[in-house]
Order: sequence, then structure tokens, then C-alpha cells
Amino acid sequence: MVCHRNVLEIAASIERRDALPAERTIAIWKRYMSAAIHHTRGARRVVVGYTSLFDRRERVLTDLAELVGRPDLASDTALRDQVDDWLEEGLRHHRSNTAETLAHPAMDAEARRLHMLLDLAAARGAVDPALDALASDIAAGE
Repeated sequence: MVCHRNVLEIAASIERRDALPAERTIAIWKRYMSAAIHHTRGARRVVVGYTSLFDRRERVLTDLAELVGRPDLASDTALRDQVDDWLEEGLRHHRSNTAETLAHPAMDAEARRLHMLLDLAAARGAVDPALDALASDIAAGE
């Protein structure tokens, strides 16, 4: 599983916690996300959008249960209760939309493209070949 969260939300959290500027956080995010995609190439994987953990939890649990070959876990009430206890809406301190993210001055063309492809992959639950190619290019350039 690869979890994708809006990079500006990540940057806002890191800036608040560590006073790290958005430019640096975005560069780190680019490296980590491209590595996650690159190093899982060819493996069974699912991309989960961070907001989906809150907004479409049912679908996420089903996708993850199928990924690990245990579709029965998706209907396990004890597991669902644990997930509900773990995910606290109040912990979401920062929210950004795709338009804000793509327009942010710290987002270079590569980061914009990576973010858009990750958004698409999270919506589909699967990685597009264009995302694999971009992630490989970014990982090779590090």
C-alpha cells in the first residue's frame, strides 16, 4: 500500500512542527513518494488517498483486505472498530485542494506532475504506467 496525502497538508504540518520550509518538505516528499512507487513496481499494490481514510473508509478497508488476500477482513467488526478508534478526524489540522497545491510557488513541474498522478492513482486505487515512469525518473535523478 502506498498512502498519498496532499503535499501542502504535509508541508503545513511539518512547518508547524519543525519549522521546515515548504520547499524542503516538497523536495523530501518527492523523493519518498517516487521511491515508494519505484520500489513497489511489479508488486501488488494499492494507492490510498489520505482523505479516503476518512471519507471512503469502507472502500479503503475492502481494497486493503483484498490486497493482502483476506477479503473477509473487510467485514470484520472488531477490525473496523479498531480502525475507527485509530482514525481521529480532529487530527486533520490542515486541508488543501489540488488547485491550491498545483498553484503553490514551491511546486516545481515534476512535483506537480507527481502529485496529479498520485491523485489519479488514489482515485483509481491503482498506479498508472505514467506514474511508474515518472517515479523511476525521479528516483534515478536522486
